[in-house]
Amino acid sequence: MDEYTGLRRPLTGADAYRIPASLAGEKYRELPLCMLVAWWIFLRHTPSTVREVSEAFHISARRAGDLLLYIGSLPHVDSERRWIPSPSGGRCRAVTVAGIGPVSTRNPREYISRRVPVKREGPAARRVLPPVSIRNLRTWMVSRKPGERVPHEYAPVGGG
Repeated sequence: MDEYTGLRRPLTGADAYRIPASLAGEKYRELPLCMLVAWWIFLRHTPSTVREVSEAFHISARRAGDLLLYIGSLPHVDSERRWIPSPSGGRCRAVTVAGIGPVSTRNPREYISRRVPVKREGPAARRVLPPVSIRNLRTWMVSRKPGERVPHEYAPVGGG
């Protein structure tokens, strides 16, 4: 079990978490929790479960599970999810991190794309209306009484 750095961010509330001693370096100081968890898993060189992350960072199991799912979606984190045998006899989901690429230091607001209208070529497409006979048949079908026979003007040609 890791020792703790004594750092707890934020200091109070449901968002609080503790940072393991293995992440006490200066390069980890400003990272968000998801990246701290990714680095912690990477430095351990073993698959990590929700329970282990929860215990190491003093966060709820639900939050730990959400973080592990989120880490799997990060483009700069090379991670793998797999099933491992559980000590209780079942199996549980674990995550391994094989590598972590450079993280952009840009302002998060720069990631928000601005909507640019798409230029359409030519006029808007017009809906082609069905022939009058088909529209009349549809109107009759909606308003007919149960068991009413099809009028001869709507009956299919050929008596089929």
